[in-house]
Amino acid sequence: MTELSVVLVNHNGADCLPKTLLALAPNTATEDVECLVVDSGSADGSWEGVEGIWEKARSLRFEENIGFCAGCNRGAEVAQGRLLAFVNFDGEVEPDWDAPLRQLLDDPAVAIATGVLLTGDGGESKPQDSRSPPTRRPTDGMKANRVRHFPTAQSTSRRRAAR
Repeated sequence: MTELSVVLVNHNGADCLPKTLLALAPNTATEDVECLVVDSGSADGSWEGVEGIWEKARSLRFEENIGFCAGCNRGAEVAQGRLLAFVNFDGEVEPDWDAPLRQLLDDPAVAIATGVLLTGDGGESKPQDSRSPPTRRPTDGMKANRVRHFPTAQSTSRRRAAR
């Protein structure tokens, strides 16, 4: 079983998807990774040739715009990883972004983890909803992973359900 599956839901991302893949390629710590680019009805050809940008990437194409949630679900259904990470197609991960998430998720008491989201100017993104659950920061010398996004982007990771 693959260690990590990265799912990106894409819609007309020709301007940003290549940058995200170019950041994921050198900055993903585990070599045992697959990247699924779920294309949701793009008209700009942005899904084509993703494996030429990062050899770990492949596209899953839908002719119609199925939306973000359905795209995440379709990607999760075909993902082979023990762990599943959702990264927005306009995100830019920092070096070793996945290491602290994978370490946290090895704790049986932890089922979901998220990175620190940054705005375009490098500031920390604030939750949009006061009902958001409390967060557990990495401890014991683990550095927090940081994922740079445009101000409205979000990213999460979750433990894959046992098969």
